Amino acid sequence: MYLAHWEWFMEDSNFSYWRAPGGNSTSSLDLRSLPQSAKSGGIPEGWGLFVYDSPQSILESISFGESLDHQITVSEKEVIQSIFNLIERPTSTTVLDLLWDLITTHSDPRGLTAVKPLMPNSEGNLELRINGFGLIRSEKFDINAHPHKDKVLAVIQNDYRRNRLEDLKAGRDHYKRVLDALSEKYKVPYRNFIPSDLPDEGKLPHATTITEDWDCADNISINCDLTWDETLDTDDDWRIVSNAIEDWTQVLDVSVNRAESNLSSDDHYAKFTTVAATAVSGTQQSRHGPVARKDSTTTMTFYYMFVRWGEENITLYTSITGTSTALDTQTFTPSIPDELEIRANASAIDGRVNGSIIVSDTNMDITGNVRTGFYSHDIGSQTTQAILDDFEAADLAAAARRILMVQ
Repeated sequence: MYLAHWEWFMEDSNFSYWRAPGGNSTSSLDLRSLPQSAKSGGIPEGWGLFVYDSPQSILESISFGESLDHQITVSEKEVIQSIFNLIERPTSTTVLDLLWDLITTHSDPRGLTAVKPLMPNSEGNLELRINGFGLIRSEKFDINAHPHKDKVLAVIQNDYRRNRLEDLKAGRDHYKRVLDALSEKYKVPYRNFIPSDLPDEGKLPHATTITEDWDCADNISINCDLTWDETLDTDDDWRIVSNAIEDWTQVLDVSVNRAESNLSSDDHYAKFTTVAATAVSGTQQSRHGPVARKDSTTTMTFYYMFVRWGEENITLYTSITGTSTALDTQTFTPSIPDELEIRANASAIDGRVNGSIIVSDTNMDITGNVRTGFYSHDIGSQTTQAILDDFEAADLAAAARRILMVQ
C-alpha cells in the first residue's frame, strides 16, 4: 500500500489518462484537488493511495505495508503535512485514520486546494470503501449534528447555486426538484440547502426516471423519446437504425452523447443494453459505456465506464474538464446482450453488468451534476462498431425514515 503520484498513460494516439503507477494496482483512492486531477499530462501533481498484490518500486512514494492499521510514524506525518499542504502535522495514528481525515477534516468543499469531502449516501451513511478491504469505515450522518456537516452542506449549497444558475439561463425550474430530493434524503426542510444570499423560490416534486428505446424511423440523429446533445458526436457516428442506435465510426473516434433531461439527484444510475459490439479484429474495436453526473454545459466533467470488447476488461473513469483518470479496471467476459450500468451514490461510484458490480471506487470529485448519457471511444473505419438499445436513467431512492415504536 503506497501514497504516490498518479501516472500519465497513453493507451492510443487519441486516448491518454492518469492511472495507478504501473497500471497494476488492485485499488486506489484519489486524494487530488480538482485542478490537479484536471491537469493533462506533464509532471504529476497531487497524490493517491494505491494497493497492490505485491511490493512495488515507486518513485517518491510512501510505503504503508499491507495493513490499514499501519502506525504512521512522526517522520511520515511530517512528509504528509508537507505534500498535502496541511496547516499542522496530522494527528492520525493509522493509515485508516489518515485516509478518513484527508477526505473529511482536511477536505475542501470546492476542491480547489484539497480533495473534495466524502458525501453521505442515499442510505444516510458516510462510507469509505477500498477494493480488497471492503467497507473500512462507516458513520451514520446527521446533517444537524455530525462533525462533517459544514463541509457537506457547503458542497450541496455550491452545487445548488450552480444548478440554479444553469436552469435559470435555460428557462428551467428543475433546480426546485433537486431541493425536494435533498430534503427527502437528509430529512430536513429544503430551505437548509439554499445559500443565504439566494431567495427561497419553493420546491417541486422530484421523482425522476427517463427512458429511451429509439423506436423511431431511421435517422442520423438519435433524438427519439428523449432529446440528445450530440455536440461531441461531430461525425454523426451514432444513428437510429432498426429501432436501436448503431455506431458507424471513424478512425479513433470519441463520442459523448448526453440526454437533455435533468434528473433530480446526483445519486442516480444510467444504463443501456449492448445488442452487438465489435471485438478486437485488426484495426476494429468497440469501447462504450454509460455516463453519470454530467451537467448541462459543454464541460467534460462526468463519471463513465466502458468495456473493451475483445480485451475482456472494463474500466471505471472520472473525467475532469476532459482529463480522465482510471479508477478501477477488472476482467470481464461479455455475453451479448449485456446491460451496462453506472451508478453514483454519494462518493460510491460503480459499474455494473447485468446487475452485478464489476468495477467500483470511492471518489469525491464530481457532485451536483444531474444529467446522464453514454460514452464511446472506438477504433475502426466505416463499419458498424456497436448497437445499443433501451437507455434508462433514474434517481436513487433515499432511505426511508425509521420510526421506533416503544411499548
